[in-house]
Amino acid sequence: MSAESRINIGVPQGSVLGPILFLIYINDLPSIHEKAKFTIFADDTTAACEENSLEGAEVGMNDLQSRVQEWFDMNLLHLNADKTSKIIFTLRQGVPKDLTVKFLGVQLDPLLQWHSQIDAVASRLRSIVYALRCLAACSSENALRTAYFGLFHPVSTYAILAWGHAPQMKRLFALQRRAIRILGRVGYRDDCRHIFKAMGILTLPSVYILENLLWVQKNHDQYTSHEDLHNYETRNKNKLVPLYQRLTRCQSGPGFLAVKLYNKILILF
Repeated sequence: MSAESRINIGVPQGSVLGPILFLIYINDLPSIHEKAKFTIFADDTTAACEENSLEGAEVGMNDLQSRVQEWFDMNLLHLNADKTSKIIFTLRQGVPKDLTVKFLGVQLDPLLQWHSQIDAVASRLRSIVYALRCLAACSSENALRTAYFGLFHPVSTYAILAWGHAPQMKRLFALQRRAIRILGRVGYRDDCRHIFKAMGILTLPSVYILENLLWVQKNHDQYTSHEDLHNYETRNKNKLVPLYQRLTRCQSGPGFLAVKLYNKILILF
C-alpha cells in the first residue's frame, strides 16, 4: 500500500476511472476548430484539415497546431512534441515521398501508396514464418494451425480494408503461401491450394474481399440502393449505388470497390 497523498489535478495511473475521466476531460477538443476533423482513440488524437492547395494546407495545418497547443495550455496538459507528427496527403508532386507517419499501427505516406506499410508488415511476417518453421519440427498440424492464427493472421490482416488493394500486396501473399507450405509440410515450390482448403484458411486476397463485404453489411444504412431512387420493379433494384469517385485511386476505397463486390454477390444469389 502506498502512502496517502492529495491529488489536485489528474487521476492516479492505472485507476479504473482514469480512462473515463480522461475522455470527459478532452471531450470539447474537437470544437476548437470549425473546419478540422478530429479522430480521438483513447489518448491518441489526430486532427485533419482539408485545403485546395499545398500552400493552404501548410497554413491550415500550422493554424490547427497552434489552436491545439493553446487548448492544451488552457487545460494544463502537455503536448509531447517528440510523439507528434504532421503530414500532407496529396496527389500532386512536390512533397517528400519518404515521409511516413504511424496512425494506430498503420504506416501512412503522403501519396497513400502503402509502400511503407507493406514493408513493415512484410518484415514482421518474415520473422513469423521463421518461427513457424522452427515450430514445425516439434509441433503437430493442429498446433501449427493455432500458431498461424495467433501469430501470422493478425499481423497480415490488420487494417487490410485500407491497404489491401495495393499492388505490393502480392509480396504478403507470397509470404502467406510460404507459411501455408510450412503448415502443410510440403516443398518450397509445391502447390498449396489444397492446404488452404484443408485447413480452412482464406488467402489474403479473399480476406480483403470478405472485409469489404462485411463493411458494406455493417454499414448498409449508409449506402443508397436503386430502390431508394425509383419505384420501378427492376432486377437491379436491390443493388447499391457506388459513390462517385473521379480518380482511380479513390475507387479502391470501401465507398466504391466494396459496393461493386457486394453487387456481384447479389447477382450470384
